[in-house]
Amino acid sequence: MDLVDIQRFAVERINADPVLNAAGCKAVVEDKGDAFAEVDAAVAGGLCAIVLLPKWSPQSSAAKNAVGIADLVVNLTEIPDLNRENHPGALHGLSAAQRIAWLLNLEKVADDACSVLSLANPGIQPAVQEDGRGVVYSISFRQQYQLTDATKE
Repeated sequence: MDLVDIQRFAVERINADPVLNAAGCKAVVEDKGDAFAEVDAAVAGGLCAIVLLPKWSPQSSAAKNAVGIADLVVNLTEIPDLNRENHPGALHGLSAAQRIAWLLNLEKVADDACSVLSLANPGIQPAVQEDGRGVVYSISFRQQYQLTDATKE
């Protein structure tokens, strides 16, 4: 397992969730060449979860395969005009963010005992977009991760 697998796991789990699917929320990654077009298409429905690449920080580098923490952030964007105002009864952005937090918390990413995502501080943080049209809810997770050579199986 490499760090990109953590991102892929989160995207697959969010996209497989029936509640988020019914709300029209699609998870996308921010590391593709066409990321902006993909995000624009996903947010056109009013809700979009952008799964960022994990950040890794070492705790110990005493061995070749250093042990550390992988921090993963999911940014759920809601455009209220497109989401709630045009779809009465639609899932509120904060409710969708809470669903993602619940969905991924304590989920096992791989078969080893350390590969469990857990909510991390600051938890769910809302922020109004610069243009004032939307709200971004940043959801923070972390996982213990042993750095390995990602080019080898």
